[in-house]
Amino acid sequence: MKCLDFQYSLKALGKNFTSCSLVNADGSLIYSKDLNLSLLTTTRLVAFQIVKKYLKPQPGDLFILNDPENGGFQFSKLIFISALSSNLFLIWDEDFNFVDFKIPPTPLYDKGEKNEFVWKALIQASAFPSEFETFVLFQKYKIDRIATVKNCIDDLSSKDNQAKWLKSTQEIFNIQFNNKALGNFESQFKLKNNQFIKMKFSAEERQNLKLFTLDFTNANLATDFHAASHVVESAIVRKIAEYYELGDFFSQSIIDKIKVIL
Repeated sequence: MKCLDFQYSLKALGKNFTSCSLVNADGSLIYSKDLNLSLLTTTRLVAFQIVKKYLKPQPGDLFILNDPENGGFQFSKLIFISALSSNLFLIWDEDFNFVDFKIPPTPLYDKGEKNEFVWKALIQASAFPSEFETFVLFQKYKIDRIATVKNCIDDLSSKDNQAKWLKSTQEIFNIQFNNKALGNFESQFKLKNNQFIKMKFSAEERQNLKLFTLDFTNANLATDFHAASHVVESAIVRKIAEYYELGDFFSQSIIDKIKVIL
C-alpha cells in the first residue's frame, strides 16, 4: 500500500473525531491529531498503555476513563479506547461537563456487547443519567460506523503497511528537521492582571543533535497549575512537530526522535 493512500485512510478513519490517536498492538503511534485547545497525544498513549496492561482490549471492546494518572487532566475530559482490530486501536477524548468524578479504566462494551453492570453503576447512577447515556451512545455510534469500513481497518492494521508508514514519516522528519535554521529569540505574554510570562528560546546543534531550550526564568504566573508530565509533553511534542510542518505525519517515528526533558 502506498504511503499517500495509507495517510488518506488514516485521515478518513479519524475524520469524525476532533482529537484522536491510532496505535498498534505494540503501542506505537500510527496517527494523531489534536484540533482542540487541549493537546493530549501523549496523554492518550498513557491511557492506552494502562488499558492494555490491565484489561487486555479485544476487538469490539470499548473502554472509558479520565485522569489516567493523578493530576493527568480534568475529570470532564473523557478518554475512550476502542479495539478496531487485534493490531489497531483508536483513542479519542471528548469533553462532558456533567462528570466531576474520577473514572478508572472501565469496559463499557465487551466484544460489542454492552456491560450492563458498568452501565448501571457508572451511567444510570450518575447525577445526569440521560445526558450521560446519550453522550456515550453517540461515541459508540461513531465506532460502529468505522466498523463498516472493514477494508480500511484491514489496511491500517497491516504490520507491513504500518512499517512502511513509520519509515516514511521518519524520512520526512529527517528532511524537515535538517532544513530549519538554528537561532534564538525572546518573547513575553501579558496576562489579564498585567503580569508577564517571559520565555527565551534557543536552538543549537551539538554532536549531531539539535537542542531546544525554553527558559521561563523570572516568569510569574498568576495561578498555580498542576499536571502530570505527559500533559506537558503532549503540548511540547505537538508544537515541535507543527514547527517542522509535520502535523500530518505525526507518528511514533517522530516521537522517538524528540526527547523531552522537564
